[in-house]
Amino acid sequence: MGDNGLILKTSNGGSTYVGIDNAENLRLSPESCRLNQNYPNPFNPRTTIQYALPAARQTSLLIFDIKGNMIKTLVSKPQTAGWHESSWDGMDNSGHAVATGLYLAKLQSGASTQTIKMLFLK
Repeated sequence: MGDNGLILKTSNGGSTYVGIDNAENLRLSPESCRLNQNYPNPFNPRTTIQYALPAARQTSLLIFDIKGNMIKTLVSKPQTAGWHESSWDGMDNSGHAVATGLYLAKLQSGASTQTIKMLFLK
């Protein structure tokens, strides 16, 4: 299995090569909204969140604590179709460090909403 769930198969049982150009085209043409698991996870001091948009849309990427309180807005703007990346440094909207614990990243774009769990360790 390759990146992003891509399965490669040959008709003769031999090797398959996806060149950089082909792989890049696959990454730039998502068919649906997708929120990848953050990395690293657990994290300290920073984590990266990647997500895909199939069309240009108003998009928000928000961080919530386990109680459901919104603590950080990472993205809140129209974005183009394709793959995007945002990072979070464990700070809230006021610039204060958050406590060790479980946090949720919520991607909302158009009618699509996806959420992942992230673990922040100090």
